[in-house]
Amino acid sequence: MAVLTKDYTVKDLLQDEAMVVKDDPFALVEGQFLTIKTKSGELVKFALNTIQKKILAKIKEFIAKGKPIRLWILKARQVGISTLIEAIIYAFTSQREATNSLVIADDIDGSNYIFGMQKLFHEALDPHLKPQTRHSNEKKLEFDKTHSQILIDTSDNLNAGRKYTFRYVHLSEVAYFRDLKILMLGLNKSVPNLTGTMIIGETTANGIGNQFYDEWV
Repeated sequence: MAVLTKDYTVKDLLQDEAMVVKDDPFALVEGQFLTIKTKSGELVKFALNTIQKKILAKIKEFIAKGKPIRLWILKARQVGISTLIEAIIYAFTSQREATNSLVIADDIDGSNYIFGMQKLFHEALDPHLKPQTRHSNEKKLEFDKTHSQILIDTSDNLNAGRKYTFRYVHLSEVAYFRDLKILMLGLNKSVPNLTGTMIIGETTANGIGNQFYDEWV
């Protein structure tokens, strides 16, 4: 067990904490540093539930094996899958340099909801862990001096993701996308097939007559 000396200040502790998070952004997700809004409108620290822990363990398993992360997730409602993926995207994009991430929701309401989640992550984060904001609106959260950004779009834009190279992509409610196959043609070329890159599509069920169902099968 480490022993703190009289010379070890609060400033030193905060600097060490910032270094840990920058070295391993998963610490930002697992350490209850991020803030979320509950159904009742309360702001609380994000703590992983059982399902979120299982999915996070699977993601880490891909990384440990040197594989890119490619997941389709058929989910129940209100279990926090979107929140987990958004937390991962925020953590890695905010703590790493030259990182482009993309979030595509099924419609404008979904994209606005996700932007609100990202905005809250950022605004409520402790100052010593938070990069400065360069640009922030419903389409983009860009961090100053790191050349990293999170872009947010809807599935109506079939060209989403074609202009950039991305490391992390979250597709939200993909069973309701306008044309998943066309969208994926562009995204598969925009995300390198490298260790740690991520494309995760999650959705509630929408019957069997849609492209997500075909991909799932």
